[in-house]
Amino acid sequence: MTWLRRVSDGVSRLLGGQPSSRDQASHRPDFVAEGLSLEKSNDLDGALTSYRLALRTSPDDPKILLNMAIVFTKSARYEEAIRTYRKILESAPTHPGANYGVAFLLMKKGDADGAIQHLETFLVAAPSGGDSARWISHAQATLRSLRGEPEVTETADDAVAREPVDTPVRHAAVREMQSESPQGELPGLKATGTDGLRHGNDV
Repeated sequence: MTWLRRVSDGVSRLLGGQPSSRDQASHRPDFVAEGLSLEKSNDLDGALTSYRLALRTSPDDPKILLNMAIVFTKSARYEEAIRTYRKILESAPTHPGANYGVAFLLMKKGDADGAIQHLETFLVAAPSGGDSARWISHAQATLRSLRGEPEVTETADDAVAREPVDTPVRHAAVREMQSESPQGELPGLKATGTDGLRHGNDV
């Protein structure tokens, strides 16, 4: 069947036609993988271009938008990062990665009320499994601080909550938390990048 389809597509091209949609899809560039590779090599502008091209075939895809928000954050383009996270939340209000990511950007702006709102939403629909307990602990510690509540004994993981929003561990947390449902009702953990969690020197 594959051989016949190739012959058919070849004849179609000779006659001025177009290859089948399946054949076109098989040759379509993987712009998301390309974007992740460029981002890893610190070509942030190139990564954004690739993610934008990916959006042409998958408009409003939350995974692509999440990658874009992270790149905007790495580029210190915080307003664009916030807008991108909010675009995800328009269709998936409980998306854990978007709520977590935008909360810390709002904190950086001094919008404590906004940060509290998104951290509370994150905690209500927090994912389970993997490193989720660590991110939940971060969110809870940050909420206590924002509300002026008494501090509890801090663990080593809690200290990460005080890290700047554009550190590798923060990006890893946001990227790890994906929603399994397009509506964001059944949040779970799913890495969007081919390189998994990216700690170390990936900034």
